[in-house]
Amino acid sequence: MNSVNVLKIIPIFVLFRDTARHLYKSDNLSPNQGLLDSNFLALANYRISSVSIFSDVIWDFNHDGQSPVRNVKGAKLRIDWSMAPEIPLNVIMELKIILILLLYAAPSISRKKRKVQKPNSVLPRIKAGMAFLNTLFGELNEFFGKSFVIDKFVSLKMLSLSHFEDAATKFNQVYGPDLALFFKCLNNSFIEDRVFGEPIVRFDHRTANWPVTSKTVPNDSVKMVNPIAQAV
Repeated sequence: MNSVNVLKIIPIFVLFRDTARHLYKSDNLSPNQGLLDSNFLALANYRISSVSIFSDVIWDFNHDGQSPVRNVKGAKLRIDWSMAPEIPLNVIMELKIILILLLYAAPSISRKKRKVQKPNSVLPRIKAGMAFLNTLFGELNEFFGKSFVIDKFVSLKMLSLSHFEDAATKFNQVYGPDLALFFKCLNNSFIEDRVFGEPIVRFDHRTANWPVTSKTVPNDSVKMVNPIAQAV
């Protein structure tokens, strides 16, 4: 897919996001509902890969000719968004936009002037983040009820530091390099501006109480200048 064409979805998403937030804060939902619906339709039908559009439950990159080696195919080039049923739809939409930025926007923000990124190198980060957020929102759904969470936690920016810290202690998968890089991407200024519209909470995942930690988690003693450049 042409990166310039795919990235045209970003202003559509921003317009949808800002309209939705305005409606969320307003007592009268009718004036801008039509604009919200039209923006959602534009998002839903936007093509992400040769065979996938934004609203698809499964994004498949197997037919895009981006695999670096012949044996990288199948599940390694697909992401199933239904694998995280605890995460609200609005947050899944944010994760989809983050994936698009990691795949197609890296050349404009990386000092190394990298080419468009390979799905097999980026998808593991998003999948790891989905697994963690599924645990986090599972805890919130159990405590508050799913309807309340859907109404009140309309974005990752609504989460507090304690939400991340508590979820880390209950995460039953390995905290490894892919998840570490996912957290770095969340706090990248380029992503924060385009996905959330403002900075979100800083979660120090390195010092969290993870039940299981990989021995290969990167040493973060040296500050990363550009998290996206490292993550992709």
